[in-house]
Amino acid sequence: MSSRTSPSASTGRRRTLAALATLALATTLTGCGKKAPVEETRPSAQKTGDYGDNPNLPAEPAAGEPGGPLPGLSAEDLERFRKGRIEFWRTYTIEDGLGPHYNDVRCAGCHSIPVLGGAGSMDKAARVVFQPPDFVEVWPLKAIDGFEPLKIPSANVIKFRRPTSLLGLGLIEGIPDATMEANCGRPETADGVRYRLNRAWDGRPGRIGSKAHNSTIVDFSASAITSEMGITNPLKRDPRFKTDKDEVADPEAPAERIESISTFIRLLAPPPRATGSDESAGEKVFHAIGCGSCHMADPHPTAKGAYSDLCIHDLGPALDAQQPDFLAAGADWRTAPLWGLRWKRAYLHDERATSLHEAIVAHQGESRVITKRYSGLPEAERAALQRFLQTL
Repeated sequence: MSSRTSPSASTGRRRTLAALATLALATTLTGCGKKAPVEETRPSAQKTGDYGDNPNLPAEPAAGEPGGPLPGLSAEDLERFRKGRIEFWRTYTIEDGLGPHYNDVRCAGCHSIPVLGGAGSMDKAARVVFQPPDFVEVWPLKAIDGFEPLKIPSANVIKFRRPTSLLGLGLIEGIPDATMEANCGRPETADGVRYRLNRAWDGRPGRIGSKAHNSTIVDFSASAITSEMGITNPLKRDPRFKTDKDEVADPEAPAERIESISTFIRLLAPPPRATGSDESAGEKVFHAIGCGSCHMADPHPTAKGAYSDLCIHDLGPALDAQQPDFLAAGADWRTAPLWGLRWKRAYLHDERATSLHEAIVAHQGESRVITKRYSGLPEAERAALQRFLQTL
């Protein structure tokens, strides 16, 4: 029940390393010097324009900007980014193989906040089904004409998770396995925080997804295009989903298309920090109470500002989804990267928290000592911490 990443996809990841190094240097340099005036918390709306056969494809942001490519890409990689961006925008029809069960008609349908390649809200949430003892999969909500919606046996555990942002995901994928092993192999802290890896189907450290259940972007893309749009493809590792019952011949998308979409995601720039007033006081509070124990500012030199160790942590019974995924138990969640946090209006995997305060106090389990410290802070220090988070 496994598939291997193709040689061309592996080559694409190697080519990204030069861009990652350039970005790491650029991130270091932009942190120096005088503070710039305060910027808006959301990027400006993207203009639409003509782009080949995709007349409504949003204009490409500049390198390093939200939704734009990594800075320093070669002309060849920039062209690969643009081709993958078109594939990410592609609208699938029944004639293309959409369905028979699906959630949306394009990748961008679930990943567009605040820009193409970003996150999605709960109205685009994936219906995640756990079938005991160990099968977890997204079951689509919609069906094309001639098919009935999927009926899920009542014994299964059903939860909804919002789509996570893909911005900067290539930098996270590029963290060496040895670094992941070290970050998630640290000893338990005095506060009771434990560092554990989830391991994907290939045995490698998982780092992608809310449960850290994928190790590569190709695996994520191959699964998503099948689960969310019903488009079969040869890189989907589970043989049960390599064919479907519609009238379009399988596979409905070639491996090259999955790799192209993956390249676009891999080369997306991470969310830049907002410039503005000095919020170092809130950052000091963040580290003083222990938030940085899990939300590591720099998990690797090429992923500066991610604010995540990418390990899994038990967040307590209130956040127990009762859906184990590989080594992650129901209450275990990947430390969510905080870059891009300022664009969110609701928080946690199911958006149950409508404010930063609610999201913080929902952290229990391994985080309960740190959360208690936060709750005991003077109001001014809690406000400073939240202002700092709004710069991420």
